[in-house]
Amino acid sequence: MDIDRLSKVIQVIGSSRNVHIHLDLIAGLPFEGYDDFKKSFDGIHILGAEKIQLGFLKVLKGTKIYEDVRRHGIKYRGTSPYEVICTKYISTEELLKLKNIEELVERYYNEKYFEKSLNYILSNIFTQSAFEFYEDFSMY
Repeated sequence: MDIDRLSKVIQVIGSSRNVHIHLDLIAGLPFEGYDDFKKSFDGIHILGAEKIQLGFLKVLKGTKIYEDVRRHGIKYRGTSPYEVICTKYISTEELLKLKNIEELVERYYNEKYFEKSLNYILSNIFTQSAFEFYEDFSMY
């Protein structure tokens, strides 16, 4: 992800003040492991979008990703929503961690529960990255 380019685009869009910015990340993409996802999350979190949505790759028949499942070691649910279970880049356990983090991001970041408290914690108390905050928080 070219975070510098994305940051510039977000600044231009956000400067109009009449657009709500939602940024999406998709877990389970080819060549992207857990640490890559973590970097992407931290890169977009700092941009201050109204919503950050974590999604999970779906493998649908007729798509390029469907043709490449063997190449990338992708295992996915055989029924709807055909979501990735693991790949050769990210484990099932890591994807389950991301599911827990997704729930926290949705509840606390996106719904703005404790917004001021969360901003204070991330700016003044928690010394690691935003992703690591949600990761640690998901353990409780």
